Amino acid sequence: MFLTAVRSAAGRHLAACSVAASVALAALKLEVSGSSGSVALYGSALDEVFDIAVIGMTVVVARHAAARNGPADGASGGAPGRRAERLGVLAQTPLLVAAGGVVAYMAAAQLTGGAMTMRMQAAPVAIATLLLSAGVDLWRAVALTRAARRSGSATLAAAALNFRMDVCTTAVALLGLATVGTGWQAADPVAALLIGVVMIGSAARLAWDAGRARDG
Repeated sequence: MFLTAVRSAAGRHLAACSVAASVALAALKLEVSGSSGSVALYGSALDEVFDIAVIGMTVVVARHAAARNGPADGASGGAPGRRAERLGVLAQTPLLVAAGGVVAYMAAAQLTGGAMTMRMQAAPVAIATLLLSAGVDLWRAVALTRAARRSGSATLAAAALNFRMDVCTTAVALLGLATVGTGWQAADPVAALLIGVVMIGSAARLAWDAGRARDG
């Protein structure tokens, strides 16, 4: 994400760490969701897969914008660069809607007739996984917000918003797991349904913000 917005060794290191973190977290969440039976954790895993796509789009769009405008203009300078960034943001929205729709569908299916299969013996590992994810996403959100303010990049700002929302969805998943521990098994799919709704709402906000942006 920082390959062009932050042109330093530290920036390249942050970008590489962000990619590695998303891949590792997605694999870990998928594994733990399978062992625990948590639909909410599976939804969080799909959100992590979307994050990998966001990182790739952010890098591609930033490179394209920089190439169009030249090094002097920065990663988002000039009307062509800003148009490219808006298109990159808009390209993210159908992916987020699709992921949110899958999560919401799975949650609704379990609530309306599926068996509640949450296995509480795996809950401590699931909770630890979500806490780790929240910490990583908070770090990425802060770093991207700072980079977006420095560069004026709409793509970086959208990525920062995505990671802030990830922290929120992780908190929802944690609340669901904690509530399942009290005996209400439906808390997990309810949390997953909320995660799906948040993901779709985030896509709508991304599209709205990109549509309102001007070339300047």
